[in-house]
Amino acid sequence: MIALLATAAFADEDAANPWSEVPSGTPYETEAPAPVLELSAQLGSLGNTDPAYDVFGGGDGMPTWGFRLGARLHERVAAQLSWDLCRRGAWVEAPSAVSGGADFTTYGDSTSYVAAIVAHQVRLGLKADVPLAGVVLPYASAAAVLMPLWVRFDDDPEDEHSPGQVSVTGTSFGMDLLGGVELRIPPKAPVQLAWYLEMGEGFRTRASLDDLGTMRPGGFTANSGIGVRF
Repeated sequence: MIALLATAAFADEDAANPWSEVPSGTPYETEAPAPVLELSAQLGSLGNTDPAYDVFGGGDGMPTWGFRLGARLHERVAAQLSWDLCRRGAWVEAPSAVSGGADFTTYGDSTSYVAAIVAHQVRLGLKADVPLAGVVLPYASAAAVLMPLWVRFDDDPEDEHSPGQVSVTGTSFGMDLLGGVELRIPPKAPVQLAWYLEMGEGFRTRASLDDLGTMRPGGFTANSGIGVRF
């Protein structure tokens, strides 16, 4: 009799408990929404094999650093806006000619001068990715590029108003087509840390530098950065 009463009591308790009807193993936790915004700091390099670039230092690359913002427009597509800066210079011992491209002209009578170049890159484009295992995202991106350039030659860099100083500006336009991979941790979290590496081709138009001639940057380009996704 006692056993029957106990069984009936537990049966009534289970009937009043809504969880008693849920199958065992049913998940109740919902996944956090996928991050929609991104902020990163990055280092990179843009190829430049134009002979006019040789005077600013050895190598055929323009090292850059900058920042990138992104906003997801679709489940797998994001818009990206980035800014990068390149500063390169060298102390040149040479005849009184700027040994750059074929259409670079001579200037001044000095045989020793500073050659410096400053370039900004502003990119606006789209990125499409595919998630693998929740943390690895291979992607491809395309971006339009605006690239203002500032070139300076100065035989007396300590004097801001040096009469031997030549300073000109120019602008190049172009497009970057890149492929890369991004790693995000922890998986399925509302805020994630991210690292990415991308490579591809940077296409640029020839920039006019007034009386100094022209320069056309562009070629192999690579970027790597770290940031947050939220």
